[in-house]
Amino acid sequence: MAASQAPIQGWPEVPLISIPAGWFFMGSDTGQNTVGQDNERPVHRVYVDEFLLAARQVTNAQYAHFLCATGNPPPPFWNDPNFNHPEQPVVAVSWFEAVKYCAWLSMAAGKAFRLPTEAEWERAARGGAVGKLYPWGDAPSQSLPDYDNRWKTGPEPVARYAPNAFGLFDICDNVHEWCSDWYSPDYYAISPEHNPQGPESGERRASRGGSWRHHIKVSRCAARSSIPPQFQYADYGFRVAAEPGHGRQEFRDGRVEKHSGRASETILGFRSMFPSLQDSSAAIQPELTSGESIQWAGRPNPRNTFHKEDIFLIPFSLLWGGFAIYWEAGVAGYWGSSGNHTGNQWTFGMIWGIPFVLVGQYLIWGRFIYAAWKKKRTYYAVTSRRVIVVQEGWKRQMASAYLDALPTLTKEGDSRGIGTLRFGQPEPRWSRGGGWGVWDSMSIGSVPIFMDIEDVDSVYRLVSDLREKARTSKTGF
Repeated sequence: MAASQAPIQGWPEVPLISIPAGWFFMGSDTGQNTVGQDNERPVHRVYVDEFLLAARQVTNAQYAHFLCATGNPPPPFWNDPNFNHPEQPVVAVSWFEAVKYCAWLSMAAGKAFRLPTEAEWERAARGGAVGKLYPWGDAPSQSLPDYDNRWKTGPEPVARYAPNAFGLFDICDNVHEWCSDWYSPDYYAISPEHNPQGPESGERRASRGGSWRHHIKVSRCAARSSIPPQFQYADYGFRVAAEPGHGRQEFRDGRVEKHSGRASETILGFRSMFPSLQDSSAAIQPELTSGESIQWAGRPNPRNTFHKEDIFLIPFSLLWGGFAIYWEAGVAGYWGSSGNHTGNQWTFGMIWGIPFVLVGQYLIWGRFIYAAWKKKRTYYAVTSRRVIVVQEGWKRQMASAYLDALPTLTKEGDSRGIGTLRFGQPEPRWSRGGGWGVWDSMSIGSVPIFMDIEDVDSVYRLVSDLREKARTSKTGF
């Protein structure tokens, strides 16, 4: 039975399809080479609650609204004629950018958007059919109309051919589609029956659907794929999901609260997923000059605790702290059991060691707590003129540097896309806010630093582009 179509008016408009709740068999024992892939086994029974899924993959035209509203840099291939038709699916968007788009759209439309889970995606792709390889049945993909003439140099504009039984276009072809789950090839063996969300952690994010550049262009409903979340491939796009409209939905203060047939839950919207984009803007606003506008705003990732300096600092702090405690214990033990001392000697020996003990404890664990406290009060922004750091701790502090005067721009990042941007030469390690960070890694120095930001590569590209534009505008060349 075809699901009902439920378009909503957002910015941009997103036609949504209601996917009914129900059981289905997830996975496959039969593949394109007669034997299914190991990561599709075992076939298992799954129940998925009702949800909404976009009828079409997110297009360039839709994604352009996001870029204009947020100042986010465009993805690779944005200006490539093979990929820039307004109705082609946007490609080369990282998982982080896809999630950020969902968060922005949640604010724009007043409805909680997100990426679908793998289970939701497969349930929707099957269109209610049981045990079939493809949305249309078991006939090979080469039997589709115009198959040999399609997808020559890039993905097609969306919705050019018939949808599946639920009304979803291009659900197994055109581009791979990001899912919300972490990926594990063995997850099916431990997957829960109801609304599986994927593993709790991983190194790759799950994706589904076919690809215009693969030899076999259309995937089976059960076929799984994955890449690291920071990758930006020309055959990767996404479509958005949302909660059903029945029940009560309220949108307040950046949060979408949902009360429905499931256990009452709160779906975190724009602020909780990306508090940086709203809270930082408010914190930075008082620092802006006339005509200056925010192009990006962010905050340090609170879960990113360790840095390369800790390779030295952790063993050093353990040695320091251990020696200080040993000193105090030795003083108490030696002079406490010996009669060869005066009360003043014992007191002096104990007091002498206390500062070393306190410093040792701070180095071992206190600096991490203090850094976490300061991260909650630190805000970053890239404006049309400057890079800005604001910190609201014991007192409000601000450091900034003009884009056209940035001497250097250096980036450090990890496989998760989290990293640090430095605008200028690092300060001496012993100075306040220096790179060593022994006493206070989150202090603001004279050289602005964006510490532990999400999707550091995109911010790096944005700053590089704005710096080049600022310099060109200043020189006239």
